[in-house]
Amino acid sequence: IPEEAELQDIRGPIDISLSKPWPWWAWLIIGCSVAIAIIACLLILANRRTEEATLPVAQLLSADIEAMAAIDKLESEQLLSSARFHIFYTRLSTIVRRYIERRFSVMAPERTTDEFLREIRHQAILSGAQKDALKSFLRAADMVKFAKHEPLPQEGNAALLGARQFVEQTRPHELDESNQIQEVA
Repeated sequence: IPEEAELQDIRGPIDISLSKPWPWWAWLIIGCSVAIAIIACLLILANRRTEEATLPVAQLLSADIEAMAAIDKLESEQLLSSARFHIFYTRLSTIVRRYIERRFSVMAPERTTDEFLREIRHQAILSGAQKDALKSFLRAADMVKFAKHEPLPQEGNAALLGARQFVEQTRPHELDESNQIQEVA
């Protein structure tokens, strides 16, 4: 070691800040994101509670009773007499499809008529005559809903009667009166 080099004394601590304070706009973004997340969670919870509150009422009615009540309500609205065929056939078709879904566990409402008919073709859930009647009904409803066909009011009444008969013919027979009374109560 050369003698000319002198040792220097230790300097004091240097303040090194590893993190700078975040700017105000970063805190604003974080705060808004948290608020939006909380609001979204509250809306989801409120929606679930509403669904849960209405779910038991819908499940109390058997599929056939629910369908018949919906058909009666549709008939009471007198859409056919006011020539509102599109709305009438759309709702009647939805009622029948929902009945089929609940009664036979076949996803009817989410499928096109052709997809649905193809699926039930080889299943033994309906008789041949019931499949034919259902096919005719769904095709007629599709003509009104998608091809803007305007049927006669008599055709609408026949469709209503056909829907009722379909539900009557396919309702479960193993239910006794005590079960149906209990389901409605």
